[in-house]
Amino acid sequence: MNREGCRWDAMTLTELADALGDLICDEDLDDEKLRDRMSVAASNLRLIRFFGESLTRRQLNVLALMRDREEADPGCDEAELVRECCDAYLDDTRIASRTVDALLRACAISDESSGLPVERYRINETGRAILKRAGR
Repeated sequence: MNREGCRWDAMTLTELADALGDLICDEDLDDEKLRDRMSVAASNLRLIRFFGESLTRRQLNVLALMRDREEADPGCDEAELVRECCDAYLDDTRIASRTVDALLRACAISDESSGLPVERYRINETGRAILKRAGR
């Protein structure tokens, strides 16, 4: 998985994985290579969903804070999670680098760096769906 994050809606990952599973089992599908690729895609979707459901309370709090700041002032820098080397910050709050990695694995944040030496991330629709599913 790349550091750009994914833009899939976490609420539909299971449905999408199930649909791919149905296609894989379709006897009319002759291309074995296509079947293998769809099987890998279904597995990857289940893995992304697993990471989204296994976020810690602290990681969910960071996501909620990013969402709240984004909703209060769309496009503001305070809603961005910024990381340089091992140091990560959300505005003036220090965030563990492993928290950033967990949010990336869950595809809850997207890379907005655009070639800058500093990594900049924003919450995406998957992150919002994870929060909604967690009741936040």
